[in-house]
Amino acid sequence: MKRAFAVIGFSFMLGLVLCNFFLESHSLLLAAAALIASAVCLSVRKLRKKKELCCLFICLSVSAALFSAVRYYIYSPVIGYADKKCDIEAVVLDTPTVSSGGNYSYLIRTKRINGEKKAVKMRLYVPYDISSQPYDEISFSAYPFVIGSNDKGVYLHFRSRKTYIGAYTKYDVNIHKPEKKPFMSIFSRLKAQSMKILDRLLKKDCSAFASGLLFGDTTYIDAGLKSDFRLVGLMHIMATSGLHMSVWVYGLYRLLKRIHVKEKRASIISIVFSFCVVCFSAFSASVIRAMIMTCVYLSAGLFKRRGDPLNSLGLAVFLLCAVNPFAVCDVSFLLSVFSTLGIIAAAGAVSYLKEKPKAGKLQKAFDSKPLGYISESLLMSVFASAFSYPIAVGVFGGISTVAPISNLLVVPAVAPCMVMSGMLTMLPSVRLLSNAVGFVLTLFERYIFFVVGALARLPFAYFESAEAFPCVIIPIISALALCILFSYKRKSLSVTALSAALSVSAIVIFYYI
Repeated sequence: MKRAFAVIGFSFMLGLVLCNFFLESHSLLLAAAALIASAVCLSVRKLRKKKELCCLFICLSVSAALFSAVRYYIYSPVIGYADKKCDIEAVVLDTPTVSSGGNYSYLIRTKRINGEKKAVKMRLYVPYDISSQPYDEISFSAYPFVIGSNDKGVYLHFRSRKTYIGAYTKYDVNIHKPEKKPFMSIFSRLKAQSMKILDRLLKKDCSAFASGLLFGDTTYIDAGLKSDFRLVGLMHIMATSGLHMSVWVYGLYRLLKRIHVKEKRASIISIVFSFCVVCFSAFSASVIRAMIMTCVYLSAGLFKRRGDPLNSLGLAVFLLCAVNPFAVCDVSFLLSVFSTLGIIAAAGAVSYLKEKPKAGKLQKAFDSKPLGYISESLLMSVFASAFSYPIAVGVFGGISTVAPISNLLVVPAVAPCMVMSGMLTMLPSVRLLSNAVGFVLTLFERYIFFVVGALARLPFAYFESAEAFPCVIIPIISALALCILFSYKRKSLSVTALSAALSVSAIVIFYYI
């Protein structure tokens, strides 16, 4: 079976999409039906030869059974604390975020609930800053509640992050500073220090954007600016994902290779560094997906084998979904997966056009250096946008018509901004150098703001979807998902493409019910 991990990963994701969005209370029925279908496939000789089809049904059965187990043994007991008074002892996991209403929100992990040892991730909301640091211990009394019980988008977002309940309290929160903090506190402390340095050296809007690029923290970015980024299809640059992983990890890898570090040693150092990037990003699903793909790619060099991007993506999807069956509820994860799928399809198409004999002017457009770079970048941006459009339509109710252009104009400036932002956090005491870097960084950021603002104000920059629009976009994206077959010169219907198309269609339908 070719590209086994791709088939397994996307089949597994399809099962979890069906369970999370349509069959939450009946996931065991899907597990049983898929198990029967897989038994039929394995018992009938003609069907047994179609290994991809057998794998599809087995993955559907296993994913549905896993979803049922997690929902019953982990999710339901945590939800049981809702609307009951609880005395809670917990550990603060990150710096707070501040809402527009002035409430502070802390991500915490409980140690005890009503005296019973219980480790539960929770959001604590208080009307003031409790002045805690990451990994401080706190205690308080509150009535927990299910986050987003009246808003399915918010509910799914927090559920995908294993934060099933929240707690609001007006009472005092007692803080205890432990003598020793865990190793992971280093990353939280460095993140907080870096954000303070950026605030000191840059103007407010520029420092907020730099923090968003480095850590994916958009808390302090102006609401109007965030709206403009959404309208032009560029919110992904402020969500740590494949772009950030490629800038930091592949940048380090190329640097090590350039200074003549041996390939195996450079790969190992880069893989270790990718774990650090994940720690700084607070373990978001999109950056973990990128980290897994990066590690698979770099590991291929260790064993002198050629990595396959589609297989790497499938492996990343499978691992994330197996660890967290609610991961498919995360919009950033979905956008990341399908955008990457589009980029893989585009890369395959470019490779096919370059190798195709007598391609004429089209082949020359990709062979010449300056025109080839622009052509490839535009094609990959179009494919990435096309594959992620249905998710954007379903979740946000509209699509950006200028996303390919905005990505072509802005993304090349993002890498220099990230590098200079990182330099500022490491050179705060070298005043002359930090001022020079800050000045150049501000110029790059002003360019990005100008382009985003100009494109966002175009009359047709953003298209609000009508009621009938999903009926058009679903079959279109299903056909586009099948383009990956031709990118890899396969003419038979692929379970990978079929699972991807069905997953997208199911998600869009769910948001429009």
